[in-house]
Parts: sequence; C-alpha cells; structure tokens
Amino acid sequence: MVGWCVLGKQFLRAEIGWVRGWSGVSSVLLATFAAGCTIDPPDYLNTDKPALVDPDEPSGSNVPSNVTTRPARDAGPAPTPPDAGHVSTEIPVPVGGCTEGATRPCGPNTVSGTCKLGTITCVNHEWGECEGAIYPAARDCSSALDNDCDGLPDNTVDDTCECLADTKEPCQTHPGFDGNGPCHAGERSCLLAADKLSSEWGECTGAVGPVVSDSCTVKGDDSDCDARPNGGCVCVEGDVVNCGPIEEVGICKFGKSTCVNNAFSACVGATIKKDRDCSSALDNDCDGEPDNSVDAVCTCTLGEIQACGEHPDLDDNGICKAGEQTCVAGAGNRTSAFGPCTGSVGPAPRSCSSSGDNDCDGTPDNTVDTTCACTIGAVLECTTTKLGNCRLGVQTCVANSGGAGSSLSPCTGVAAQAADKCNIPGDDANCDGVPNGGCGCVAGVGCSDPAAAHCNTTGTCSACTSNADCASISGRNVCSAGLCVECTATSAAACSATEVCTSNTCVAAPPPPPPPPPPAATETP
Repeated sequence: MVGWCVLGKQFLRAEIGWVRGWSGVSSVLLATFAAGCTIDPPDYLNTDKPALVDPDEPSGSNVPSNVTTRPARDAGPAPTPPDAGHVSTEIPVPVGGCTEGATRPCGPNTVSGTCKLGTITCVNHEWGECEGAIYPAARDCSSALDNDCDGLPDNTVDDTCECLADTKEPCQTHPGFDGNGPCHAGERSCLLAADKLSSEWGECTGAVGPVVSDSCTVKGDDSDCDARPNGGCVCVEGDVVNCGPIEEVGICKFGKSTCVNNAFSACVGATIKKDRDCSSALDNDCDGEPDNSVDAVCTCTLGEIQACGEHPDLDDNGICKAGEQTCVAGAGNRTSAFGPCTGSVGPAPRSCSSSGDNDCDGTPDNTVDTTCACTIGAVLECTTTKLGNCRLGVQTCVANSGGAGSSLSPCTGVAAQAADKCNIPGDDANCDGVPNGGCGCVAGVGCSDPAAAHCNTTGTCSACTSNADCASISGRNVCSAGLCVECTATSAAACSATEVCTSNTCVAAPPPPPPPPPPAATETP
C-alpha cells in the first residue's frame, strides 16, 4: 500500500506492506495517517492538473510527477533572452527501498509542449532507469512546436526570433507614390540562423522611389509617381494633335499642330466656321444644319409669302380679308424674317343704319335682332297694363351711341297718376312697369345694413329703433344705439349658455374659478 502526505511544501510517499486484517496494520501506517497522510494520491498529483513546487526545496525530496519546478542550469541549452526555452530538472528519484514491481512517473518536471513524462519501475527493491520521458530541447525559430517546453510555440516572434522563417515583407515604402509609375517598395526576407536558435530580417532590396519631375520627351513617363503621366508637360515631344475647329462638321476641317520643345506649333491646314448665310444650303457656321434651316435666326425661307393680319371666322365675310408678308434677308444674309403685313382689313363696328356687313358676321348690319332691336326711324304705339289710369303712347326706333345698336325710345304720351307708394307692395301708380319704383325698401322689409335696418314709410333705410328692425339681420338681432349687434350687456340673452357678451360680440365664457381649498383641520388639545 502507498500513502501520501502533504507536510508544508514537501510530499511524502510512504510504502507500507499490507497485512491480513486491520489488526495487523503497522504502527508506522497509523502514525502516517495521524500526520495528515492519505492512502490515495492527492488531486494535485493528477497529471491533468500540473502543480508548482518551490525550486528552493532540496533536490532529494519526493516530488510528484505532475509538479513543475524551475529548470536547473545543467538541464538543457543555455537561455537566450527574452524567450530562452524551457530548461527543466528531472523529477527526483526517491532514495531508499521500494516495493518490488511498483512504478512511478519520472522525467521532466513539465509536460508543456513536446515534453513527456516517463516511468521508472522498482526492481530488486531499487528504482530503475527512467523510460519513455521526453525532455526540453533547444528552441527552433522555424518550428511551430514548443520544443523547449516553455508554453509558447518556438516560432513566436520576439527579440530572439525576430520574424517567421521563410517569410517576406515590404520595406522602404513610399506612401502615396508606390504603385504609380515605376515606384514600388523593396522587399526583405526573414533569415534563419544556421542553428535555428534565432531569426532576423535581411537587407531591403529592389525599392524604387519618385524623382523630381516626369520626362516631357518619353510618352507616358510618370517618374515622379504622382499618377499623372508626363505631369507638368505642355505636350510630349513629337506629338501631333488636331487643331482648329472643335469638331469636323459642315465646312469645318481639322488642321495639325506638332509638339516641339514642350510647346505646340501653329495650326496648319484647318478650315474654320464662317458667318451663317440664310440663303445657302451649306453648313457654313458648322453647327450641323444647313444655313437656310428655318429656326430662331433664319425665321423663314427667303422669298416665301405668308398670310398675315388674319381674322379667324371673319375673313371673306363682308369687308374682312387677310393681308400678306414676304420673307426678306437681314444684314449680310445672316438672318431672315417676314416683312411688314399689307392689305389686311378687319371688322368695323356694326351700324344698324347700314345694309352692308361691316362687322363681318355674314349678315347685313341693319338686320333686326337683339342688338339692332328695330329699324331706325320706325314709330310704334305703346301702352301699359300696370296700376294706374294709363293711355296709349308712341315709341320711335333710334340708333344707340355710335350706331352699333338700335332700340325704341321711352313710351311717351301715357297718362300717369302719381309716384309709386313704398308702403304698398307691388304699387305701380306711375304706370312705368316697375313696381314700387324708387323705393329703397317696401312696407318695412328690405333693409339689410346693420347700420340702417329700419324701413321708413318713405321707402328709405335708417338706423334701427327696436330689436324687430334687426330680426332680418343674420347674427345681429339686437338693436343697440341704432346699430344691429350680436348682443349687449343688458341683452346677453342673444348669446348661448356657454358664451358671454363682450364688446357687442358673443364670445366663449371663461372657465369658472377653481373651488377654494377646504379649511385646514385644527388639532384638538
């Protein structure tokens, strides 16, 4: 049987032979339990749960296999800061005898990275050699493994392994210029030391930077790498470009201009536009249209005649007819337009005394209709059937002012009684056919002005004298000082229950004041 004790920072492993029955348990075992030991190994000896042991403890102590200690100086290659690799001591082999066939872990004091524990076996009551253990190795900057068992991949970039082996990176860059023209960054490669214990960046090669200016003799040169080939050049030596008109249309033709010493020569062989000629079918002004096209400049074809001064629906009736105008050229034939209109005759005012058709409506002017109500000079009898003792009179057909119409004169010779009365509805005592003629109101009815709502017996409207006068005035049914108003302070009844009378006008009543707060309660002594 194996027992484990934890005494401070020390581990104690006790091997005690079993005896039959509890009565044979040795006093040593009982003493071990009394000191705080257990029969089964503690949790922190589980290899899945590494534990730390103080490196200052004596090397002969019984250290469990999963406990990591600081490395001894002779346990591996010399360290190289900052990541020197993990150097480790072995788990110490306990001294003294052991139970035949017993085993225990051995090897490095860590299982990080590639490190692995081995096993030692008790043979002839002595511990044998450690078998199967893998110890920390020297760091390899090209390896992603943790060969030195320090918990980090060997190729972790730091001051020792400055870069990843076989990688490259740009160098000597030219921000804002690289990728334009010949400019590009250089390149350097990661160099691995022969012993693989370190890596570093090699020399930067291949970088090309910008120059002061582009060449004006090499087409497309962008040596200053500003993405503008031949920047700053007026032209590139020997270049030939079109010159003269903007485009070849009509009579216009391009010429040629050559670049010499960073400047274009004079234009040779170009045909440029001329003034427009409204009489020409050519395109002299090079606008893509024949010069004699009709538009806002050449408004008509020279010599063309058109009607003018027309009178729609009237021409060819009576005296009416259209005129004519001819298209003529402006100065230098640069424009064209129709000349003045001649020969146009329009309608004249109708004359009810004329048998002609002066107003060009297709009928003689003296035709009797609603305008010429009668034949000028005709005399007709007239009478009335209105109130009064009237007799027949006479009417004569006369021309209106200007002769544009005719009508019968007033009926004369009729006997009339008197003026129409304004207190009798429909009275026509003067026999003129107009009931209550000359009355502003009749029998108390007809006044609609709030300032003059009372109808007098003479047929005139005056200031109101009572509310009855205002009964027909909408919304103003109260008489106040001769004026019909909505309400008065003493006649507020004209307003609704939710309104009050303010300045003779019904307005919404203000909300009632809030009730006073209840009196504060007094305390009874």
